[in-house]
Amino acid sequence: MNQSWYPAHTFNGDSSWFGGVRSLSINPSRQIIACGSDDNTIRLWDLNTLTAVIHKNISN
Repeated sequence: MNQSWYPAHTFNGDSSWFGGVRSLSINPSRQIIACGSDDNTIRLWDLNTLTAVIHKNISN
């Protein structure tokens, strides 16, 4: 079986944050993506508006 993958959305922003993404989780029923990055932040993205709805620093 041969599968092709195509991006559904492209997020634009601070490339240093996007370059440091270490984890990603998608909730398709709510159209939300959760990302964790090297700078100790977690962001929740709304796929309908393509905006970060929560931005939380988890440092100490």
